[in-house]
Amino acid sequence: MEKKERVLLPISVTPIANDIRLNPYFEGEKFKGRVTISCTVISTCSSLELHFKSIKVFEALVKFKNNSWDVRDTLSYNEARETLEIELPQEISPGDSNELQIILSYTGEFRGDSTGLYQASYETHDGVKHRIAATTLEPTYAREVFPHFGEALAEAEFTLSVVVDKSFVTVSNMPVETIVTFGHSSMKLITFRKSISMPTYHLCLVAGPLAEVKCTNSRIALSVFCPLGTEERAAFAADLATKAFQFFEDCFDLPYRLPKLDLIAIPEFSTDTQTWGAIFFSTPNLLLDPEGSTLSEKKRVAEAILREISYMWFGNLVRMRNWDALWIEEGFATLMAWYAADKMFPSWHFWDSYVANTLQEALSQDSLDSSHAVVDAESLYDEISFQKGPCILRMVLNNLGDTKFFDGVKLYLRSHQFQHTRPNDLWKAWEEVTGEPMAANMSVWTREAGFPVVRVSELLDESGNVAGVRLFQIAIRQTGGVETVDMNTRELILPPSDGLFKVNADHGSFFRTSYSHELLTGLLEQASDGNLSLRDCIGLSYDLEALVAAGVNRTSELLDLNVKFAKLDSFYVWEMIDRNLRSIQSVYKFHGPELNEALQKLTRDVIGPKAEELGWTISKDDDEKLITFKTSMFSGAGLAGHPSVVSAAKELFAKRMAGDENAIPESLWRGVFGTVAAHGGLEELQSLVDLWENSSDEGEQYLAMQSLGRAPNAELMKWVLSHLLTDTVKNEDMFYLTWPIRDTAHGAIELWEWTKHNWQRVKEEGPDDIAPEFLELALGGLHTKDQIEDVRAFFSGRDETIEIDQGLEDMENRRSRAERDISDVRSWLESHGYLLATMPPQPHSVLMHLLQSGEYSDFILRCKDREFKLHQMIVCPQSPVISAALNGGFEQQSTSKIITVNEFDVRTVQYMVGFLYSADYRLAPEPEKQPAQGEKREEGEIVDDDDNMTEASRASRRIADETVYKIVSHLRVNAIADYYGIAKLAKLSTSKIEIILKKEVDFHIIPQVIAEMHAANRDFEIRSVIATATARYIAELASTQALRTIDLEHQLTIEILEACGKRVQKLLEHFNSVQNQQKELIRKLEGDRDVTATKVRAIIQQLKTTPKCRNCKKDFWCWIEELTVETAEIPHYILRCRSCQCRH
Repeated sequence: MEKKERVLLPISVTPIANDIRLNPYFEGEKFKGRVTISCTVISTCSSLELHFKSIKVFEALVKFKNNSWDVRDTLSYNEARETLEIELPQEISPGDSNELQIILSYTGEFRGDSTGLYQASYETHDGVKHRIAATTLEPTYAREVFPHFGEALAEAEFTLSVVVDKSFVTVSNMPVETIVTFGHSSMKLITFRKSISMPTYHLCLVAGPLAEVKCTNSRIALSVFCPLGTEERAAFAADLATKAFQFFEDCFDLPYRLPKLDLIAIPEFSTDTQTWGAIFFSTPNLLLDPEGSTLSEKKRVAEAILREISYMWFGNLVRMRNWDALWIEEGFATLMAWYAADKMFPSWHFWDSYVANTLQEALSQDSLDSSHAVVDAESLYDEISFQKGPCILRMVLNNLGDTKFFDGVKLYLRSHQFQHTRPNDLWKAWEEVTGEPMAANMSVWTREAGFPVVRVSELLDESGNVAGVRLFQIAIRQTGGVETVDMNTRELILPPSDGLFKVNADHGSFFRTSYSHELLTGLLEQASDGNLSLRDCIGLSYDLEALVAAGVNRTSELLDLNVKFAKLDSFYVWEMIDRNLRSIQSVYKFHGPELNEALQKLTRDVIGPKAEELGWTISKDDDEKLITFKTSMFSGAGLAGHPSVVSAAKELFAKRMAGDENAIPESLWRGVFGTVAAHGGLEELQSLVDLWENSSDEGEQYLAMQSLGRAPNAELMKWVLSHLLTDTVKNEDMFYLTWPIRDTAHGAIELWEWTKHNWQRVKEEGPDDIAPEFLELALGGLHTKDQIEDVRAFFSGRDETIEIDQGLEDMENRRSRAERDISDVRSWLESHGYLLATMPPQPHSVLMHLLQSGEYSDFILRCKDREFKLHQMIVCPQSPVISAALNGGFEQQSTSKIITVNEFDVRTVQYMVGFLYSADYRLAPEPEKQPAQGEKREEGEIVDDDDNMTEASRASRRIADETVYKIVSHLRVNAIADYYGIAKLAKLSTSKIEIILKKEVDFHIIPQVIAEMHAANRDFEIRSVIATATARYIAELASTQALRTIDLEHQLTIEILEACGKRVQKLLEHFNSVQNQQKELIRKLEGDRDVTATKVRAIIQQLKTTPKCRNCKKDFWCWIEELTVETAEIPHYILRCRSCQCRH
């Protein structure tokens, strides 16, 4: 994006005071204004230039000495510079009387985007809609409200007046000075006390129906203003504001310089902004439900309030001169919010959360190629300014200690009150207090992008003995305490230590540390024994994870850390363990099912016991951290397939789908939905779609949809993806569904295949910005060499405006990491018993080569005239039956290492063998059949004469035959999987059958499917799937007596009846749901009618007391106009004055 050039005004006059009067008109969404700017002439000039935008001046006077000039005809507007130029009748020069006045009257319009002077609205519980006027003038929006000299250093005093409705509350920087009413008019003129000298963008105004909650026990007037009816929700803010005000006065040892401070909740406001004497907040950042607010909501509100109040001293009382120092003001305010929150709410353990979240995000951002120095003025208000800046200042606080840090800040504030400063002024204050070369030290951190990686290794003497430890810079935790090292030290050698040794104690500094393997092993032992602080453990883990990704450390070391840290109890540690294990699984997901299952089992062994220890019953006595801990462990163990968690999730889900909306606690929605999707079949996925479409809770809806992306195999994942770009999943909701899909190998592959086939639709049917974001997500799961080449080939030669270079680079980085450490990971898993050491490490393509070539085979599977040369190390772990046959588990041990299969046809055996070597199978095309006309097929069934069939009938017949062929083939695969104990193959074949039968099929095929099932299958899941399909077509089957041609076994009959019962129950539930929706609609319409009646009565009452039109002032005669509103469920009417047609 092209950077906008800053426009500096000519310095010929200096503003002293601004007298502003505003008249907002809500109905017309306009305002009138008049500004008188008093200036001092400092150099000779013949014209004046002010900042000005989107307003219309209709009167313009300039007064100088004894002259008063009407300059309306000499005004010119420079749209590019956003300035107003006033040509003067003559040159003016400084002299004995050098005061100049510029008087401008103008009109403007309310903004629709929360900038300048704009309207915001809210609705009270009684359905009444209220509107307020508010300002946002920073950084340059003041020029849309009044003409002015807007340079940052051009500060002046402000006197603000505003004409508003008598009932309105008005707030500005200063207290109200006077209130003037106008006889019988409904309006009043509010004039505020003259402000101290301040920048233009610090002026503020809010006017409208607001409630005031006064803070008690405060030295100054301190209040919280909020929408009517939300006073109770302002109690937390009022209490905290009182404490915060006193805290910062004590902390900075300086009194607040204004007579009052107001905190205002602005409806429809998206951010927080502070000015002298008044702070505007978005309502979620100021107001809290006194009963139902969570800890995270309290933290958010507290941090917002503390941050903005601290700005009254460091940012308002003393301001930075240049934009390149903005990061200090922003960073210091954020640091003070963290510091004060930790002091006021010690049970929140704020610095633990800081190390686990804020610090890691800042380090992550600063490691990107797009990072920059915090002093880069061209990149204001980005993540580096807001995240790295406060982390650097936190490092200074950590290194200097509270006393010296704040002694320096106090000296800085006292020395520069009401002045503009540069960063060096703060560094000098710290230098004076500490004697440290702070300016030189801070330059290292502020003028360069990125951060150091400190390498720590053992130093050996000539005999190979440990002679010391070599490292580079900063705080070191040892058994005897913490030692701080000079920031500019390049290398430090310490004597060997048998005790604790940890660099960057409590992770108060902004860098990462890489330890040699020997030192890291010792540190992990110290951590598992409880000798490291929680922050040390958190920081050590995140450092190691980042350095493993960068290739500095090995993945096996990260696996060691996860196992060692499993002895600790902190939520933050376990959250980190869960994240680490999931990240490792994602990196190595394309390295075969054996490796994936080994990592899953490791996750089950680590996370599962903690999930069982905590339990998943949510009690009213559980605090938010414990609830989050329980749900996080439940979700992690469930996705990994921990048996008790999977069982519990399925049980809870069944109750929810049976109609119990309270069966699953809200905090467990994500864990339950994700687990049943990952370890269920098509029925569970369809139920999640039903929740997405029909749940009355939006949060439940989106978590249900997101969980669909956990589908357990490729076939089901294709079914999930088929919902994209349909009425089921709208364009804006695509990301909820697809985000988790890329975590698994089959998901990432299927998502990329879907993307290729639907790329044009994504670009054409979605919003303008959805294509690049969706592509980033789709590529985010890929990283094999073939996948990278496929992406390049797909976009090669296309006329695409979307940049894919970054995506390809990220894929290459992931591939490099996976290939770099695959042997290391396999060795670790083998040494810990999660992987057989002799299992081949190659991906499926190599395994298929071994199958096709027969190389290194050590037994034969024979079926009729076909022999399959197989490998025990590949087949036996998947089939306990074949393993037993080859190794003496049966009396008929195959001493010749040949197993003969007589019970199944060759094609079915071939599907089984293919699965054993690829984790999937694909059906071959149906064999051609050429029956003669009139030839009998099966017991009495006659082949139709094709010549007498229509084309549609022949097509329907072909589809039915193909469907039967597919289902029968999958049934036989299921039977052979059951016969040889191959559980995953059985589950896969069942899901393939379920997908087919979920679609519309010819009900005539059902008897053939049942017959085949009777002949070959004992799997109860298959029987359940067939029963559900039969129940779906029970009416058609009964009417044609089709089921009479086949015997139904007793158990299947029972399951069909049960399935019919479930179907009837669902229909009844749907009927009841529709009934309830109709009742709710009727209730709403009746409520709207009552509200309308109330409003009409109020209007009639007002008309009785309104003898004249408020606009034309004539005797009031009115008429009613019907207003057409397409989306309205009830008519809308407007009351208009007959004389002037104005709206009442």
